[in-house]
Amino acid sequence: MRHPLLPLPILLVAGLALAAEDSIPPGPPDPSPLAPARLMIGRDSSAPNACDVTLFINGQLAAELAPDQSVTLNVPSGEVGVSASLSSAGYCAESNTPGAVQSAILKPGETRQYRVMVDTSGVFLSPLID
Repeated sequence: MRHPLLPLPILLVAGLALAAEDSIPPGPPDPSPLAPARLMIGRDSSAPNACDVTLFINGQLAAELAPDQSVTLNVPSGEVGVSASLSSAGYCAESNTPGAVQSAILKPGETRQYRVMVDTSGVFLSPLID
């Protein structure tokens, strides 16, 4: 005597196995440990002076920003020293005191945003929080 329902459990198990393979899509790959990070640094149009701001990454000149400008810099992941000062050009040179180096620890592929701030104590970078 043949049992017609015998193949049913086999088909059910095979169907579930195939469905399980396709149900979870793979996530995005982790960035390489050597992948750079990004710093996005901007200035308001309402900056308290018209002097350009000079940006330094690990002590090296990276960019100059006028009011209402921004820049995106690729930097090595890990610990990065970031500082800013008023430009040494023209009348701005009289008030040019280098800002303190601010340390940032960046993961590979991470993007971090800063806003240039100028007040009576000098120039510094303020992190932007989403």
